[in-house]
Amino acid sequence: MKIFRLRFIAIIFMATFILSREDVERASLSSLFLMDKDSLQSSRTNTTEELIWYVQISAHQDEMNDMDNYLGIADGATDGFDNEIDVLEPPPGPGNSIQVYFPHPEWENILGDNFSSDIRSEDDLADHMQVWDFVVVSTQDGEVTLEFSLNNLPEVPIIMEDMETGDRTTIGDQDSLIFTVFADEERELRISIGDVTGPVIAQDGIPTGPAIYPSGTNVDITWSVNDGFLHDSTFVFNSLDGGESYQLLAELSSAVTSYEWMVPEVDSGVNHECMILIEAVDYASNSSTSMSEHPFTIVGNTIQTEIYSGWTLWGAPIDPDVDSMHVNIGDDFDGYWDTFDYLDGGYTYDGFLTLGKGYWLGTMEDAEIDVSGTVSAEEVSISLSEGWELISNPLVLDVALDSLQFSFWSDTKTYQEALEEGWVNALYGYGESGYEEVEKLMPWRGYWISVLLEGILVTFPIHAEVEEVVYVYDREEEWYIDFQADIENAQDNMLTIGCNENATDDFDEAYDAFTPPPSPASENVSLSISHEEWGLSLGDDFSKDIRSLHGEDGDIKEWAIDIESSSEYVNLEWSFFNVPDDYQIGYSTDGGIYFEDLREQSLLTLDGNGQIIIRVGTEILSSFDDGKIPGVFSLSQNYPNPFNPSTTIQFVLPEDEMVELVIHDMSGARVRTLISGQRKAGVERVRWNGISDLGNTVSAGVYVYTIKAGVLSQSKKMIFMK
Repeated sequence: MKIFRLRFIAIIFMATFILSREDVERASLSSLFLMDKDSLQSSRTNTTEELIWYVQISAHQDEMNDMDNYLGIADGATDGFDNEIDVLEPPPGPGNSIQVYFPHPEWENILGDNFSSDIRSEDDLADHMQVWDFVVVSTQDGEVTLEFSLNNLPEVPIIMEDMETGDRTTIGDQDSLIFTVFADEERELRISIGDVTGPVIAQDGIPTGPAIYPSGTNVDITWSVNDGFLHDSTFVFNSLDGGESYQLLAELSSAVTSYEWMVPEVDSGVNHECMILIEAVDYASNSSTSMSEHPFTIVGNTIQTEIYSGWTLWGAPIDPDVDSMHVNIGDDFDGYWDTFDYLDGGYTYDGFLTLGKGYWLGTMEDAEIDVSGTVSAEEVSISLSEGWELISNPLVLDVALDSLQFSFWSDTKTYQEALEEGWVNALYGYGESGYEEVEKLMPWRGYWISVLLEGILVTFPIHAEVEEVVYVYDREEEWYIDFQADIENAQDNMLTIGCNENATDDFDEAYDAFTPPPSPASENVSLSISHEEWGLSLGDDFSKDIRSLHGEDGDIKEWAIDIESSSEYVNLEWSFFNVPDDYQIGYSTDGGIYFEDLREQSLLTLDGNGQIIIRVGTEILSSFDDGKIPGVFSLSQNYPNPFNPSTTIQFVLPEDEMVELVIHDMSGARVRTLISGQRKAGVERVRWNGISDLGNTVSAGVYVYTIKAGVLSQSKKMIFMK
């Protein structure tokens, strides 16, 4: 093999020293190079063992062969000519021949420029390639087959490139390649070995969320790429499904570092799942990607949303081309529809659609409405007037409540800070079941906000989704009870009572919250606590009433909760948060005469337009044997209600009386007599298990229980379920 010519080269150099100058000039070096390769191979049997790794390249064309060509690395080798390692290519023999050699004219070797072995120093190939250029030349036209034998190579890419065509092929052990040559034409080829590290992409200007990009605008996408060897090409992709799939926008050379992207139209008018991905590929086909850190939004100049029959609190997140309400949405309804604004404490018909305003929309049909105009790609600010105001989210993105910015003169605060400062008081949304507190403001939704000062400005920023904040409550600082009232098709879950060490028993901007104006919906329910004595301009009713931890009442706090509903009955549920275990929580439905333990109940069914009193403290629960005689005759709502299999009825007698407690069905027929006889003054409970006087279980339905005590009489309804 050619790699075994090392001793042969040494003989030549020895001859140079021994012969006289005249003898050297007369010597025919070319005749020495005409030695056949088998002779050279036999003289260098063990030379390849000195190599760390190497590739043998063999060329074949018809009966012609050139098999002993080597590239590789060895200890002590350099990237220049090493006379003990690198081997010269001998001149071609007479007749037809094929040759493979490594050209190195820069080595300026007096014996020639072409080498059959090119051995280098070892290099770190993790993010780098060692490159060998070689030539294949034949005296005849035709197909040439190159074969490769790999010996001890590391696990790195090995790429051969045809310098004439630019074609690249990854090669492995015993691989062969076939290509066509023309007689005496040098075919330049290159082998590159190494590089398992992808390029590094810097995000100089890749669009990312939560930005908004209007369709039809041009966006400059820019980047930079750094690679340890050679950055080869760059690909630009976009995704409209949050990165699930990507479409190729452009394939660019390594010299290009920017791409002008025209934002496409989207079928739905708004797409929140858009991303850009940049892929950089190096010479060894290692690739790296860099993409939008967060999905961004593409929006057209016409956007739409679904509206459902009934009442909707809404607003459009677009500055309409025409501000007429009828022009914008009138063509989207076949039947009746109307909108109302809230102005100066009352509702008014509104014929104009304004960005950032909120409206009541009433319709008797489901519809898809669309509005054309300009969608803001920047934050939007809205001026607020003192009092209750209907606003809407002016952006096509969700905005977290805690991200709103409130400004008054030169001061800017978050929502919570504005609450504590007394700039604003409460913000409510309206869902399928009624009013609700919100943590984020969504596009197309309207909201009530109570404003306590004139001249407040609220700014809706474009921001990434806020991580959920987990609050840890300290028993010594705060406790509260949340209530939820339910009727069919409506609910109210906004009422909160409790205590905080920083609150007072008067109005506190940071802790107490007004009840919003009533909804125009036919089915509604509302829980509130009245404070006429506070004399505030936004109203007397409150959905949040937080007191001091230690007030004039000592350890006892009392709240009278008013219930207003379109339904005859309301189901009431509650949740306790951090209420001290040693506190009793009592409830009364008879005006405060008798208090039962709320902790022992899970649901109460109450009069749809009544009142329940909640008392929290010590020694507040009524008892049969406490020695106290109530002063007012009353009949409580049965509990549980609805019930199955049994329920309890409670009544209060201020004095001894003849009592009759009877249950009737809705037709007036007597079903069961529970009491008929003399009873002593005090509180008494009677249990009914749904059995009639005849001993039969009654049918499911509504029943009326009536108590008569002397000249006094009261009745209430209850529901038996199966």
